[in-house]
Amino acid sequence: MNNTEAEVFFYELVKDSRLLKALEAAGFKTATAVQALAVPAALNGSDLVVEAKTGSGKTLAFVIPMLEALYKSKAANKKGQTFSLVIAPTRELAQQIAEVIDRLDSSVAPVLVIGGASYARQRSALKRDSRIVIGTPGRILDMLGNGDLVLDHVRFFVLDEADEMFSMGFIKDVQDILSDIPKEAQGMFVSATISGRVLSLAGRYLNDYKHIRASEIDQAPPDIEHLYCNVGGEVSDKPRALCDIVEYLNPESVIIFCNTKSETELVEKFLRRRGFDARRINSDLTQSERTRVMTKIRERELRILVATDIAARGIDIEQIEMVINFSVHEQAEIYVHRTGRTGRAGRSGRAITLVSPHDFMAFRNLKSLDIELKEFELPSEDELAVARLKHLRESLSGEVREKDLALASRALKHIGGIDNPEPELTEFLGRLLHFTTEHLVNVEAQSLEEELRAESSGSKQGDRQHKKRHSRKGHTSGRTGSRGSKGRRKN
Repeated sequence: MNNTEAEVFFYELVKDSRLLKALEAAGFKTATAVQALAVPAALNGSDLVVEAKTGSGKTLAFVIPMLEALYKSKAANKKGQTFSLVIAPTRELAQQIAEVIDRLDSSVAPVLVIGGASYARQRSALKRDSRIVIGTPGRILDMLGNGDLVLDHVRFFVLDEADEMFSMGFIKDVQDILSDIPKEAQGMFVSATISGRVLSLAGRYLNDYKHIRASEIDQAPPDIEHLYCNVGGEVSDKPRALCDIVEYLNPESVIIFCNTKSETELVEKFLRRRGFDARRINSDLTQSERTRVMTKIRERELRILVATDIAARGIDIEQIEMVINFSVHEQAEIYVHRTGRTGRAGRSGRAITLVSPHDFMAFRNLKSLDIELKEFELPSEDELAVARLKHLRESLSGEVREKDLALASRALKHIGGIDNPEPELTEFLGRLLHFTTEHLVNVEAQSLEEELRAESSGSKQGDRQHKKRHSRKGHTSGRTGSRGSKGRRKN
């Protein structure tokens, strides 16, 4: 099944009146391509493999049939039985799915079963209402192993971001979970890319599935400007170029993608040393820290997010103005995932990739994508100076803070020897001090560059050792033995 271009309204798709009213109240009137194709097929009871771009509305494409199936089921009021299970690769994605369900029907109260959060609280939540469970593979397996989660009554399940389950090493855990689901349950595999491995998995655990392709996934969205910037090969060249670009273009919101956790730490550190309020998100952060960062960027209290692909997988933030690839990934489809974070909801976007001599081979792989990559030249010192003055004017036009006025008054008195300065002078200096301390701190000490070189060398050595261990031992899920063939789903 392929694309549909005709406008489709939800009242043409949704059968349940409660759900239709909830969709309208939430502002959903017309369906996206993936929703227009997947929802009717799922409502007819078909198992599906759904392939659609990042940001195309895949979550709603499975939430709608999931809720309709629950409403029609005799188990709708049996809060002690799990009717639906959604498996997601990351905690943030699981939380977003739960938020979508809660937005449409707060009475359902989906239970989040994710790592980094209290096991006891999740167990208590399951006892109260376990009709819809959303979780990550590791915690779901823990719950199953301890008998706190039972899947015998599941009638609808979803494997979200199925391709990532392979790349993140979760596939053994996923297979163990799917093997516990009754074979008659309806299932959906959803992903931005569908590989042969995903189709093989679908053939094993889905029943006579239909493959829905809502769009050509190797085509980047047309409203994104794709740029690349050549930088030097020294370890500090990329961070410097990154800071210059952010300062020059001054985006309202930007996600900076890195290939490794150690890179996110270095990039965050360098940006903050340059005076930017940047925060990283990776798997080393606690769940509360990750949630706090995501809340800040969604509420526009944070402009710059530094992330790995795994941590950002499935994160849906509509207002991202720009994506910067600090690291070039060797897989071209990852570029599509990354750049799909911008240019959403009818907005234009911009994607900039930093290319050093070390990135040549990986960057060449992007030529397999049908996109036009244009070169972006780093701003000159004069251009940066003009940009700084522009930002200064914008900052000085805002409301001055009391603490800045107090600091300006003290500075004029103790440094300038002016006991009773004119209010206009105090206000101007207060604005200037605020801008200087918050926006124009530009510390590029030699010690930082030495630290970057040392940490970069250490991370490369650690990555090499990790790869050796990984290739020698292979992936282990941390669980021994097999869960058996109970409920194993085959065509």
